[in-house]
Amino acid sequence: MNAFEQNPGEEFRNSILTSIPMGLLAKPADQADAVMWLCSDQARTVTGDSAGRRGYPADKQTSRPGAAGAAPHKSSRTSQRSTYMTAHNLDFGGRVAIVTGAGQGMGRAHAKMLASRGARVVVNDLNADNATSAVAEITAGGGTAVADTNNVVTGAETIVQSAIDAWGQLDVVVNNAGINAFGTFWEMDRDTWWRVFDVTVKGVVEVSRAAMPHLIASGTGRLINISSNGLMGVPLDSAYSAGKAAVWGLSIGLAAEAREVGVQVTTLMPVAWTPMTRDAFQNPVVQEAMKENVPPEAVSAFVTYLAHQDTTTYADTFEIAGVAAGRVAIAGMERVDAVAATPEAWVEQAEALTKDGEMRVFHNASESFRDQMVHLAPELDSVLPKDAANVERV
Repeated sequence: MNAFEQNPGEEFRNSILTSIPMGLLAKPADQADAVMWLCSDQARTVTGDSAGRRGYPADKQTSRPGAAGAAPHKSSRTSQRSTYMTAHNLDFGGRVAIVTGAGQGMGRAHAKMLASRGARVVVNDLNADNATSAVAEITAGGGTAVADTNNVVTGAETIVQSAIDAWGQLDVVVNNAGINAFGTFWEMDRDTWWRVFDVTVKGVVEVSRAAMPHLIASGTGRLINISSNGLMGVPLDSAYSAGKAAVWGLSIGLAAEAREVGVQVTTLMPVAWTPMTRDAFQNPVVQEAMKENVPPEAVSAFVTYLAHQDTTTYADTFEIAGVAAGRVAIAGMERVDAVAATPEAWVEQAEALTKDGEMRVFHNASESFRDQMVHLAPELDSVLPKDAANVERV
């Protein structure tokens, strides 16, 4: 799929359409097929094995925390099955996960699938009935879970403590909680706007901050933050768009920091049929297509894959819809030069500034900064490191 679509509507449409040719129906009953594809050679061709390009020498990849072949994570749950990742076995061996906003929709599906693969799950949701019913459903299926009803903004430390009190460890966090409200930016109630933004951003910040010491101690810590292709801007949805953009920026920077302490951070932009998207798309044709092709369980298959202790796919952003996933990065058009640093010089370049052209891909701020500087001063090409904007080098 084209990861650089500028129109969210076109992006959504592509997400739906590209899930169909895979040959795997994106229905709850087909999750085994989805997981097998995500673990296959074909999937690795799409996602890439990022271990060797994330700062770890090839001879160290099997010894760093969380890599395939690393020392097994110590857990109170014993299992006779192998802990290595294969298409037929994705066992979490009793590792502990927190899923926020897990009372319904995608969060509930994430919690259920993690539990079905042997994780012990804290089901967080402000709605107590939804949280307890999700836990009941998990336990009825032979899984292990506890409910937590704390607010992600004001009660993040208590949410994390729920995992520690119940099982003494924390290995996985899925920051899924979010709300939405629509309205014209300048007419929308100020408190409503900030509530959407705060739950989206502060919830991720506070839960992640509280969880990080435990994820580091885990040795196989996984932090999965849910953003959205809405970060590209959706009319009448400015608070949500701004919040999801903030989550993306936070996650990219945090991924570089966290990998140094053995924690893998990944960002997702999911499309799924949930109560939130049901309210957003009133067209019955779109609704039927979403019900058929992008159930929340399909996103959960990818979340569960990324959360596993042996996965080496991380530190990237992925769109995921049905059984189709694709890496996402910022892309820039060809740079346009003015003859001088004056307003008048830019008048002459007005048409060139808005002309489409060849794309350049930037995965982080370092790549963008380097591209700008080398364009202006080509002699820097052999001088500037690829991580030129990495503050760790200062």
